[in-house]
Amino acid sequence: MNVEHVIDATPEKFKTNNPQVAIRRARKAKKKKAARVRILPPLPPGPKTVNKMILIKAPKRKMSEAARQHKLAYDKKYESSPERVKYRVELNRERRRRGIYGSNNKKDISHTQGGKFTLENQSSNRARHFKNRGTLRKVKVKK
Repeated sequence: MNVEHVIDATPEKFKTNNPQVAIRRARKAKKKKAARVRILPPLPPGPKTVNKMILIKAPKRKMSEAARQHKLAYDKKYESSPERVKYRVELNRERRRRGIYGSNNKKDISHTQGGKFTLENQSSNRARHFKNRGTLRKVKVKK
C-alpha cells in the first residue's frame, strides 16, 4: 500500500509513510479548522485502494470589503421584500404546526411542485438551485 494512493493532494504536514497516521493528522487538522479536509468513506477493495482517502477542499474565494458590503446590502433588500417575507412565514407556520420549529433536526420544510409542503434534509433542499427547473421539489403522484 503506497502512501501516494492515500494522500495525493494533501499538504506537506500530512505526508507520512503510514496511511493511518495521515488520516489521524487530517482529522486533527479538520477539528482545528487548520485545513479544509474531507475524509471519504471506505472504498471497495481493489489493487490500489486503501480504507480511507483524504481530499483537500479548495479554499473559499475571499471577497473584497466593498463586494461583501454590496452583497450584504443586496441580501438585506431581497430578504425584506414582501414575497420573501410571505414565503418565510408560510414555512415557519408549517414548522410550528408540525412541532419542529427550533428543533435543529437537520430537516427543512420545502415547497413541492403541487404547492404542498414536504419534509426533507437541509442539504437536499438547499442544494436544489437550477436555472431552468427552479427550486421546487418534484413529487411522485400515486396512482
